[in-house]
Amino acid sequence: MIDLTHQAPGTRSFSHPRAAPDCPPRLAEVGAGLRFYSPEMGRWVSREPIGEAAFLRIYSRGMSEEAQTQLRINALEPSYAYARNDTVAGRDDLGLMATPPKPKKKLPDPHTPSATKVMKVSRCHIQAFWGHWYFEGGANAGKGIEQIRVVLPQNDNDVGCAYGTVLGCYASKIPNEIPLPGYTPASGTIDIVNLLLRDSAENETQWDHGERIREAALEAAKSICKQKDTCCCKTVKFSWTKLTSGDPTEPIAALPNPTKGFAYDCEKKTVTDQ
Repeated sequence: MIDLTHQAPGTRSFSHPRAAPDCPPRLAEVGAGLRFYSPEMGRWVSREPIGEAAFLRIYSRGMSEEAQTQLRINALEPSYAYARNDTVAGRDDLGLMATPPKPKKKLPDPHTPSATKVMKVSRCHIQAFWGHWYFEGGANAGKGIEQIRVVLPQNDNDVGCAYGTVLGCYASKIPNEIPLPGYTPASGTIDIVNLLLRDSAENETQWDHGERIREAALEAAKSICKQKDTCCCKTVKFSWTKLTSGDPTEPIAALPNPTKGFAYDCEKKTVTDQ
């Protein structure tokens, strides 16, 4: 039963058309002039005629005048679908109004014409890229580490939970948004073949790049594990990725990774080589 016109017996009179009346339990719904109230559910069953404008003061606190105006417009619409039913072109962080998506991140300009690859490192991972730097104009240009345009986290909120670095000649030229703490990439040339084969006394100060990267990666893994609420990592993995021309006659083609990778167990604080 719905009482649309008369005050229900035994109820108080109320002057405001949107005030909540006292209602006898026998009535399924009671009209309050501009909307209906269900005593059984203890709530209004129809929408506030002025939308959410009655509550905007709380929701819009701290917003700009322009944002408050847009919020009022959205609140008075007949119905509101999440992000106006267009999750590709909009988002809704607070469940109140559609806002434009975050602008796409602008990548740094290529440091060489061959720099086309975007290397992304996922959460709970530390990645080291290594290889030759092939100069423009050569047969293998664009096949070594010079093809890396930038090193990025997989997602923006993975910063501090993922790291990357590059080993090779002129590696410091490559933009890196998640540089590995404790290791500085080379700004000049490195005899990477002798560095890894360790057959040249001249390279005594160079061949330990691999070990330095692994040591820095282990410290970074421990740091990631400490950020339990932010990173939520159970295990942090460190690995190498070799970038070469693919020519089997090149000395670097047969070389193993500079060091072994590892998995660091955050709970047990143990390292397992991989």
